[in-house]
Amino acid sequence: MSEFEIAQIVTATATAAVALLALFLAIYEGKQSRKHYRMSLKPVLVLETSKGNNPTYAVVKLVNSGLGPAIIKSMKVFLSGKQLDGNLEENLEKAIGQCIAGLCTQQNATSIINPGYVLRSSQESHLVKIVLASDEKCSPKELAEKLNVIDVAVEYESFYGEPDTYDSRIQRKSD
Repeated sequence: MSEFEIAQIVTATATAAVALLALFLAIYEGKQSRKHYRMSLKPVLVLETSKGNNPTYAVVKLVNSGLGPAIIKSMKVFLSGKQLDGNLEENLEKAIGQCIAGLCTQQNATSIINPGYVLRSSQESHLVKIVLASDEKCSPKELAEKLNVIDVAVEYESFYGEPDTYDSRIQRKSD
């Protein structure tokens, strides 16, 4: 074999090695990009209570503070640590009525998120909204504290099909 033929074989082998390495890096880069997109579009649910004056109100809401939409799979509601069973919306309304018994309300609304609902990024879903009559002496802080007995456990998934859960009871323990 001549030196010229050896040089051609070495050049061809080196070219093939560089091409295979480039292919491997492209595949690795693609996998990492998909992983990054999944992480960056992950939904993150939190339970928040907001309150205010004129008239006095308090709202308990489930908020998607992540960048991606959350597809709700199931929702459990807890009142003072006890799970509400049966018709959740009806039972939540009764329980809230007991929590605010004696207060004169202008509006008392409850809502439950059904499986299959898509909670978009930055979207809020009001679970409970209480608006007191203008002559009621209860402060916003007192009203919000009456509603702090509400907890939720939500199973949801991202549009990529990655399952996740949120349980506000765990959040309260860490606060």
